[in-house]
Amino acid sequence: MNIGSFLHRDQALYGVFNGETVAPASPGLIAQYPTLRDLLDAEKSEALKGSVNLSATIPIAEITFQPPIPNPRKIICVGMNYPKPYPVDGVAPPSPEHIILFGKE
Repeated sequence: MNIGSFLHRDQALYGVFNGETVAPASPGLIAQYPTLRDLLDAEKSEALKGSVNLSATIPIAEITFQPPIPNPRKIICVGMNYPKPYPVDGVAPPSPEHIILFGKE
């Protein structure tokens, strides 16, 4: 299930993405859990699957994507230093032997 947050007609919503459309969460679920973070914090992601109206989907061309989780508490980053900028003449960067993980709270 691909979920995320978005704006539609200046209203902050979240829902389930399916190809070129998004099915917004029901107004009742959004009233109870105003943001996707609230829904996930309450461990109610399965409620989202049952609340979307697949016949009332919105084309993604009509929405503005927002950060998937508004106001994240923790961000985990993966980094790799390259000896030169990529892509260079169509050459892909090498696969890293070791990745660097770091976080910020």
